[in-house]
Amino acid sequence: MLESRDAPDGSNYWSLTVGRIYEVLGIEGDDYRLLDDCDEPYLFDPQCFKVIDPAEPSHWISSVDDGVRKAYPPKWVERGFFQDRHERVIDVRQEFRRGLVKWCPETAAERGIVSI
Repeated sequence: MLESRDAPDGSNYWSLTVGRIYEVLGIEGDDYRLLDDCDEPYLFDPQCFKVIDPAEPSHWISSVDDGVRKAYPPKWVERGFFQDRHERVIDVRQEFRRGLVKWCPETAAERGIVSI
């Protein structure tokens, strides 16, 4: 869990609320993947957050792809998963929603996201 804050350089992300608590959906390289305020799973710079709980969930699978560490729940760790989700591939978007409800139930419930 992270608390959003402005970056050390004073910048911020328009799609996040400063002071709001966000659940980390996964890690890619040095970035955190979060569900932003528009319910989109984007990567964010960790310097913009205060870590509240540094533990990685036990269900995450860690892999290295082209030298970049990825740690996500099953299926989300597969190469191209989030690219396909952002490109609106229906099966991948449905898999993301199912996974969100299963692996991040508090975040899903807070956002009113139910499984398909």
